[in-house]
Amino acid sequence: MRSNQRRPRPGRSTTRRHHRPGTGLTRTLRPAERVVWLDTDVARQLSVPLAEARAFMRDGAIPAERINGVWTTTRARVVAFIDSLPEAGPDDFPPPNDDRADRS
Repeated sequence: MRSNQRRPRPGRSTTRRHHRPGTGLTRTLRPAERVVWLDTDVARQLSVPLAEARAFMRDGAIPAERINGVWTTTRARVVAFIDSLPEAGPDDFPPPNDDRADRS
């Protein structure tokens, strides 16, 4: 062994094993199964851009905390936010644009 190499600790293997999510006894939980959601999970669930999801959290529409620079909230808070949204009516959608009428 060269003098600049570190010796392994007693009882430890010299081979390094990298953790791969989804293997072994633990598995990576999907966002719907987790209690704590990150800002990226909220954006994906609401189908909005990440900046808009962060704005909802920053403005307090979705109660959230900022931990180490990352907005976090709970699944229950996101569900409560979705339930508080008003129902969409027929006046909320623009009329369809029929381009075929202009071609004749």
